[in-house]
Amino acid sequence: MVTELNGSAKRNIALLENQIRTVNELIDKAGKTANVLQKEKEKHDLASRVYTSLSRSRPLALDVEEDNPEEPVPDMGIVSVFSVLSRVRRLALMASMMRMK
Repeated sequence: MVTELNGSAKRNIALLENQIRTVNELIDKAGKTANVLQKEKEKHDLASRVYTSLSRSRPLALDVEEDNPEEPVPDMGIVSVFSVLSRVRRLALMASMMRMK
């Protein structure tokens, strides 16, 4: 009878140790997940602050030449139009960065 109780106790201990190991693994996984979520939250907060700062900055003042309806508009082609747009975006970005300084 003592031998039977001893065997039963060993099985119960093994089951408890297995459950403890499983719980420890889950705690470790939850800790890692919490760290990743914290880093993502920090990134999101930083991006939010940057966009808020940009929205509060002064509007970019660009001198725009008015079209003269008597002059024909030259055909620049689609590549040239995208090139001009790219340059305008870069200039706007540079101007906003200079305002932040």
